Amino acid sequence: MTESREDVTARLNWDEARALLEERVEPLPAVHVPLAQAVGLLAAEDVVAGADLPDVPRASVDGWAVNGSPPWVIAEPGERLAGRQSSRVEKGRPLPPGGKGVLALDDARITLDSEGLAVVERSPRARPGAPRNGENVIPPGHGISAGAPLMTGGSVLNPLRLALLAGAGLDTVAAVPRPRVQLVQSGRLTAQGRPEWGEDRDTLAPVMAPLLDAWGAVVEHRARITGTAAAWRAALEEDADGAAEPVDVVLTVGGTGRGEEDHLREALEGLGVDYLVDGVSCEPIQSVVVGVLPDGRYVLGLPGTPGEALTALALLGEPLVAALGRRRIETFRPVPAGRALEPELRPTRLVPGRTMFGMASPCGPQHGLGEWAAAQLLLVIPPHGVRMGEEVQALPLPWGDDGSTAASVKASASPPRAGSSSPERKTAAKPARGSGPIDWAAQDWDSLRGPSGPDRGDA
Repeated sequence: MTESREDVTARLNWDEARALLEERVEPLPAVHVPLAQAVGLLAAEDVVAGADLPDVPRASVDGWAVNGSPPWVIAEPGERLAGRQSSRVEKGRPLPPGGKGVLALDDARITLDSEGLAVVERSPRARPGAPRNGENVIPPGHGISAGAPLMTGGSVLNPLRLALLAGAGLDTVAAVPRPRVQLVQSGRLTAQGRPEWGEDRDTLAPVMAPLLDAWGAVVEHRARITGTAAAWRAALEEDADGAAEPVDVVLTVGGTGRGEEDHLREALEGLGVDYLVDGVSCEPIQSVVVGVLPDGRYVLGLPGTPGEALTALALLGEPLVAALGRRRIETFRPVPAGRALEPELRPTRLVPGRTMFGMASPCGPQHGLGEWAAAQLLLVIPPHGVRMGEEVQALPLPWGDDGSTAASVKASASPPRAGSSSPERKTAAKPARGSGPIDWAAQDWDSLRGPSGPDRGDA
């Protein structure tokens, strides 16, 4: 008996779907970009110095480059110095050819010789014999030698690292580009005010760019469509109207169900999609879609309900974008449950959650925006329920709510001064019950694990 696609994909669990994307998604090829445009990108390969840095001897102080013994006749700027000649040089600037050392400005004085020519001599305060050969001179390669590593592949190209590359004489760097995203939303959506009957307020379009930016992706183009089969096909075509340049990911919202009004799959299959994920056996994202089109664009189809779309985006959008951008894919980690959850006759649930007192709990009974507004984590709730203190799997969210109680955490973590007997300080060191939630999002994850954590050593 031949299994249908629904039968096969029904066995695809949340962790299997993420692992499949990590395995199947091809990273974007590296591109050479100007240094000024590379901030925040990842270095695609190791970078080594092509020459010594500095490449020529340079002065380490303001003074006079000299050759031979004093008095030194002042030569024309840029000329090679012969014996008993000197030339003014500033700190950090190359020595003129023939320069053997630099007499510091405070150690020099200008006088006239017997022929009335200006010459440089040591001042009375100068050390006898100054400067020695090589004194006050930065030799070639003193900073970085030719062939020395400047950057390892995968490093974030921050401004200081880019300054190092510029100092080494580079104009461009091989970097991993940000995945470019096209956002396509279906349905009757309004961008402002209260929606009329039959309409929905567009809550995702204004925030999708910052959500994806947290994972290193950039939204290049947006489109709203009616949701008909023809509209979907037109929006997904390679030369879709309004797309300034090819994108790497088409992120769709709505149309993922199998009802009469859901036409995303029909359009995708008409374009020859290769499904990577066609549904996940977890609530509320059973209908989520991930596929790749013949032209190489990936499609991530999110459910139309905002809360469900955010759940699917957190579960599958993060590994898809991270794999494309060669970034580390975040992992689910065990966290002790903050309260007991009863068994339910339903599939595994993915719910927004947060931590309190080092333990994780769902933000509420639903998947709505109210719950997501307070979310720090995406929690996996199994059908058999969870006992209080039992570990649940949690995915940290880069755009979670984690700043509301930062001040109280710092206050409670501050030790009292030596010899202080202030009752206020004793109270601050250990918050009283009922004083409000404490935000532990900044803690190391190992501190959130219970005694049964896999990394806990033997006592």
